[in-house]
Amino acid sequence: MDQDKKDQLKALIQANSQMPKGTMEHYAVQVQAKVERFEEEEKRYGGLTEKELREAENILDPNARAMSQSKKAYAKELKKVIDASDVLIEVLDARDPEGCRSKELEQEMVAQGKKVLLVVNKIDLVPPQNSRMW
Repeated sequence: MDQDKKDQLKALIQANSQMPKGTMEHYAVQVQAKVERFEEEEKRYGGLTEKELREAENILDPNARAMSQSKKAYAKELKKVIDASDVLIEVLDARDPEGCRSKELEQEMVAQGKKVLLVVNKIDLVPPQNSRMW
């Protein structure tokens, strides 16, 4: 950190002297440590492009490429199933029904003129008033 920033930080600490002793100084030390860690990471990764970072991730995780291909294959198969089906039955967990839904998939089915059926599972694990609302 250059001297100007240090001087500004000291001035800020002095301006806030009404705070309990040591609080602002402790905070300033924490902030300084975070800034230094950020600057180190920026030096290490700052010059890399997004593509280079992805390639580096692939080196660190050799399964990343296979998983990417697997996701593409899954999406392709899902598209085939959607095209061949007339109804989408979506099983939702009663504890978090909104979190289980796939609204994009539902919209795709409705756009194609197909029916969507929502089934709430594990209903015995939630209060009756919640399940009635669903």
